[in-house]
Amino acid sequence: MDTLMKYVERIHRYGIIYMGNELEADGLGPVQYKYIVRICASPGKSQDELAKELYVNKSNVARQLTLLEQNGYVRRQPCQEDRRQTLVHPTDKAIDVLPRIQQVRRVWNERLLEGIPEETRREIISAMEGIAARAQELADGSVERDRDI
Repeated sequence: MDTLMKYVERIHRYGIIYMGNELEADGLGPVQYKYIVRICASPGKSQDELAKELYVNKSNVARQLTLLEQNGYVRRQPCQEDRRQTLVHPTDKAIDVLPRIQQVRRVWNERLLEGIPEETRREIISAMEGIAARAQELADGSVERDRDI
């Protein structure tokens, strides 16, 4: 029997390919749009906060932010209260590209769910929300793991 992870991973990989293809003309890599969305939603967010929100390690965040900064999408500055923290702000270029990112994400979502009745869509989203919450609990260690695995 196929596992849930097989399909989740496949959808994720295809999503990265789709987003990369759609946003390439904007000078964005396939995962960088996520950073722009988060940074525009909360300007001045720290790199550490981004790492936690995006579930990636700090070195990946630093690498992606360096590319975004080189391409004029973000600017970084040391935090005045805690010099160990680096705060990230969107540039006008990031703010300008945000509606395009949102449109591409919306189209991807609609195409994925095309032909699926609205009630079923709601059920899928609800089930995925529950699965995501359970996955977070398991990853955080807040749920006892099965010792037989």
